[in-house]
Amino acid sequence: MQPASNHPGLFCFVGQAIASDPAPYRTGARHALLAFTTGDDADAARDLLDEAAEAHGWQHLRILQTKPLPNGARGIESGPLRDAAETALTNGASLVVWPDELPLDA
Repeated sequence: MQPASNHPGLFCFVGQAIASDPAPYRTGARHALLAFTTGDDADAARDLLDEAAEAHGWQHLRILQTKPLPNGARGIESGPLRDAAETALTNGASLVVWPDELPLDA
């Protein structure tokens, strides 16, 4: 992952991915995830997400929704999601993975 540039935009992605090594879940299990990444535009942010997901053991990433966050982390209520958004602003990307496996038909 590359660190964020001086004034990148913050983007939120909702999706699903398949766990592999080194993800801390059963290999082959599908999980819901929410990711925050930075970039000059949605395509650059998505590229960074793809790199971050792969580095953390997530394959077959399927994005269901993308949303720019023009107010950065300030628009997110305090808590784990805001912490993840702030981490992305510092490090370029942050993934929040739901621990429950998704059923095959989800």
